Amino acid sequence: MSAKKKRRRYYVSLYESYPIYEPAEGGYYYEGEHLVDCITVGSLKKARRIMKREAEELGFTSIGKNYSSLRGEYIGDSSYMYIETVKGNHEHGWHPYC
Repeated sequence: MSAKKKRRRYYVSLYESYPIYEPAEGGYYYEGEHLVDCITVGSLKKARRIMKREAEELGFTSIGKNYSSLRGEYIGDSSYMYIETVKGNHEHGWHPYC
């Protein structure tokens, strides 16, 4: 019997950040990120090529192999692009204050 090799999927995911207010310790803001769009591809090489092209089109200032960012002036005013193997892996919001 031949074992089938499971094809790995890569996601080129675009996240936008938003501000979250935490009233503890006198109050402060931090960023949450939500998934806006993603492109599914079958190879890492193709995912990197797509991410680079999309990041350049959107005007991202920091472009790496698997991560790109466009930092805003304020907290919650940034955009990020990741190459992921789990869709929505970088999505996060409010966390309880500890």
